[in-house]
Amino acid sequence: MSGVCVLEREQRPVASTTKIFFEVNALQHRDAPLCELTGRRASVALAVTNNAADGRPLTLYFEDHDTATNAWTGSLCRYVDQLAFIMVPAKSVGSAVEREERTRAVRECKASLSALCADDAMQHLAEGSPLLAVPAAQFAVKLADAIHGEGSLEAVPARLCLSDAYVAAKYPQLAEDTLTAANWALLARARASNALRSRLRRSFGKLYASQGRYDEALRQLADDIYHCSLEEGPEHLSAVGGYFELANVFSLLKRGDAAGALDDKVVDCWNKYLLPGMGRSVPALSASQAAQGVEMLRAALKRREATGGTHVGAGEAHYVLALLLQHCGDRKPAKGHVRTACQIYESTLGANHPRTAEVQEARTRIEESCQA
Repeated sequence: MSGVCVLEREQRPVASTTKIFFEVNALQHRDAPLCELTGRRASVALAVTNNAADGRPLTLYFEDHDTATNAWTGSLCRYVDQLAFIMVPAKSVGSAVEREERTRAVRECKASLSALCADDAMQHLAEGSPLLAVPAAQFAVKLADAIHGEGSLEAVPARLCLSDAYVAAKYPQLAEDTLTAANWALLARARASNALRSRLRRSFGKLYASQGRYDEALRQLADDIYHCSLEEGPEHLSAVGGYFELANVFSLLKRGDAAGALDDKVVDCWNKYLLPGMGRSVPALSASQAAQGVEMLRAALKRREATGGTHVGAGEAHYVLALLLQHCGDRKPAKGHVRTACQIYESTLGANHPRTAEVQEARTRIEESCQA
């Protein structure tokens, strides 16, 4: 049983499953299947055959074909065996001990799958694909609610992820409703961590910024950084998203100096995180963290280049982005960015400056990795 709960992120080969879309026949309202994600009446079903349920089909119901396609493509295609394990009833009942063990295993599998779907959603958001992020986040919320109950503190992270997806997909009312539910869960429990309060404020800040409510967005994002600083410190990687969102708001307000200062903070925090890469190990990043980091650094670089792409700040952004891309295994774009960084440092600081030498060392290391 325990092996079933080990969830792998690798894409499964298409040949390992057979999926069929078909229209749901008109049924009496009381018998109509409901969408796995929205709870509304389904019009499309997705039947998947796999090995985990002894060849028995797993049938998932969705509100419409687009929702089904986005859910499958964005996340669920990677977790067919796990979906079958938690959704297809076991063939044999077994003893009381076996039933208890299966119940425990199903719960653990749901928790792992919820976390992975939320991570998929965050990765899609960082890559600019909100329509793939929404169903992944919706499924994460569904599983979290199934484990902990609606309104639970444990389901709040999944709800915040869903809110961010709604904001990116331009569904502001759904985002606000989702955030309201998450906020009530935190207000009802004094034990909520500063990290969770930070994430809530950041999501409110994103929503308000998308609605043009910039003053409110700035207040929420300032609270975000405050709570995050209490939990982890002001330069921890978890705080970088708050600085980045603040920079975005100031940029929208045409306050370039404030946005530039916050972009400097984003680049500096990532630089400190990646510095162990100079001969030492760097802490692991999840796929969504890496994608978000690349998004932040590219946005900071774009703003710096808009004000003059040959100054040291732009070189620093190129350099740190190269380090992150190399860390993610994207060596070819890393090579281009570190070369540009070298050119900027040599022209502004000189070839003999210690910082130029550091960047040249990184360039050599990245170019050697490209040839390996």
